[in-house]
Amino acid sequence: MRDFLATGFVLRRYNQAETNRILIFFSQQQGKLKLMAKGVRKVGSRRAGHLEPFVLTRLHLHRGRTFDIVTTAEAQKVYDLDFSNLEQISLGYLFLEMVDKTAVEHQKNQAIFELLQESFGWLSSRDDSKLLRIYFCVKLLQALGNQPNLDVQQGQKHYLSYDDGRVLATKPAGPAGEISIEVIKLWRLVYSHNFSVVKRVSVDSKQLDLAQNLLDKYFQYHFGLSFRSSSILKQ
Repeated sequence: MRDFLATGFVLRRYNQAETNRILIFFSQQQGKLKLMAKGVRKVGSRRAGHLEPFVLTRLHLHRGRTFDIVTTAEAQKVYDLDFSNLEQISLGYLFLEMVDKTAVEHQKNQAIFELLQESFGWLSSRDDSKLLRIYFCVKLLQALGNQPNLDVQQGQKHYLSYDDGRVLATKPAGPAGEISIEVIKLWRLVYSHNFSVVKRVSVDSKQLDLAQNLLDKYFQYHFGLSFRSSSILKQ
């Protein structure tokens, strides 16, 4: 079929020619797509407001040679983020950036789609951003099939091997980070529960920082990426 529907989120966008815009879009139906929105930058364009970040949008698309073409766009849900809150907006853009840089084009992933919906919902409720960031990172690894194996060996200290994703009682020769029992328990909880359960657990701020540091290094090792939005959050 030349025409099809896609529901999802704009991950990234950039201008093309005088009035067009290229969209990187994560859809529920087909995963990551590269789209062309013709004339969307014209004054008075009816589609422009439906193609913003943090908006769940339903698109009608037409197959094209290089890009699929956006013919209509209809917002299904607008997440109420405070654009004057730098930490909140930076975290929202970080979620989009992480999906953009790790998801494979034209590969459906329902878990990632649901994770974006859930995370933007909690982010708009002004919940604990530090814990939510860890939750998103762990759930994204899980959705991508790259989650660490958190079976614990007996020992006084434990190390997460970045190479094979296992927790070891002795420091391996390859790249690894020390991981506490508290962080292991938190990660296990995230694997099997949604954020409404995870947010009820009290975790020391220092342990949250250690968990995030491990996650950042784990993403860097496995995907060769660092995320621009995360540097803003560390300031």
